[in-house]
Amino acid sequence: MTQEELELLTKEGEGYTLEFKESLTKRIIPEVVAFANSIGGKILIGVNDKGEIIGTDTSNKQRANIQNQIKQIEPKINVEIEVVDNVIVINVPEGDDKPYSSSEGYFLRAGAMCQKMTRDEIREFLEEGGKIQFDRIINKDAKYPEDFDEDAYNKFLKLSDSKEVLEREELLVNLNCLKKVNGKYMFTNAGVMFFVKNPKRFLVQDYITCVAFKGTNRVYILDTLECEKDIISNIEDAIAFAKRNIKLTYLINSEVMQEHGNATRKEVLEIPEDVLKEAIVNRNMSQTIF
Repeated sequence: MTQEELELLTKEGEGYTLEFKESLTKRIIPEVVAFANSIGGKILIGVNDKGEIIGTDTSNKQRANIQNQIKQIEPKINVEIEVVDNVIVINVPEGDDKPYSSSEGYFLRAGAMCQKMTRDEIREFLEEGGKIQFDRIINKDAKYPEDFDEDAYNKFLKLSDSKEVLEREELLVNLNCLKKVNGKYMFTNAGVMFFVKNPKRFLVQDYITCVAFKGTNRVYILDTLECEKDIISNIEDAIAFAKRNIKLTYLINSEVMQEHGNATRKEVLEIPEDVLKEAIVNRNMSQTIF
């Protein structure tokens, strides 16, 4: 990894495949386990939560210490450790022999956080061959029905052209947005993203930041927008932002006249709206830049 690549990662911020640590602690091991049980990732030691490079001890002794700690993980996993300037980068591959565990238990990456798996989640993890979907993990912080967003729910019903023929809880369970645990309904991460008020409180990565730059060097900012609502509203707001910040041309020709029966002009976006929507959705609610 080059210095330039490191700086780009720190600007990207923590997420599903990236973790920042100011210094080496025992909490490194659960993070390695979580990445190995997920799709892999990088741990940057010497970077604070704000993405600022503060540096750390990069001596051979320190790197040997990291390797010794990682040896406690079962089954064994090989990680690559490299030094970039005064930062230690731990490259954790997706494990081939899941699930992995440490003396503290089994962990899984949940967005930008390391989450300890419950007994049921471990069982599901084993049944699905080491694959458990992030959106189906129970979010223990969001409370149902206290944090439920009625407006977001009604909007979802309208957009999906659905009628509430089932009880609300039953429908949300069928959508994997709620789970019933010990007689109590609990939100999954999917439920938080779709149907919780201010979901960023419970999933710190659940937002879209839109930035319109002048030119390609990302120096002069023309427009910005923070999208921190439910996932559907975020996508709609991001698309609207992109549309108002890209070039729009007007087409008038025989084909348009034939289509509309007159000389009505046809608006043509520089980037088709379907392409914009796909790009925003594929960013998986992490930072999106236009």
